[in-house]
Amino acid sequence: MEPKRFVSPEKTLAEIGIDKKSIVIDFGSGSGHWTIAAAKSLGPSGKVFAVDNNEDLLKRLSSMAMLGGYGNVVTKFTNLLTLDQKDISSADLSILANTLSFFKMNEIIIKKAFEMTKEKGKLLVVEWKKQDHGFGPPDHQRVGKKELLELAKKTGFNLLGEIPAGHYHYAIVFEKP
Repeated sequence: MEPKRFVSPEKTLAEIGIDKKSIVIDFGSGSGHWTIAAAKSLGPSGKVFAVDNNEDLLKRLSSMAMLGGYGNVVTKFTNLLTLDQKDISSADLSILANTLSFFKMNEIIIKKAFEMTKEKGKLLVVEWKKQDHGFGPPDHQRVGKKELLELAKKTGFNLLGEIPAGHYHYAIVFEKP
């Protein structure tokens, strides 16, 4: 029996394939697992914007990035629901990882990601599976695949496919036409 594993940001981003000169926006970056993984994937040619409404986490993330030598990370303290594009470049890849389960207005978050993603840019959504594992958000807060697919389609994203994301999560990639 295969051991139960958590999603690996590095493996997931490698599966998508990121151009070294890409702009990445990590919406709801939290402690920065996805931000740092994207910064590593890009190297100094690209840029990662970590956007969150928790100033303490962003300060820690900024310190981690600096200590790790990732000068390509920019933190932005803001509310995701009112985020505007000022000071943030359009993304080649937008990331919503474990973010939607913590908001009631997911349609607004997906629309923000759509607005801030370039034409032919990608959106990666990683969310908790709708199974209670005894950790993570409560099951009733989790966003199921069907709900996500409907939201993304309604917003204008095209489905590219699903990628493996460990035992507890699912990952779906979309493209902005």
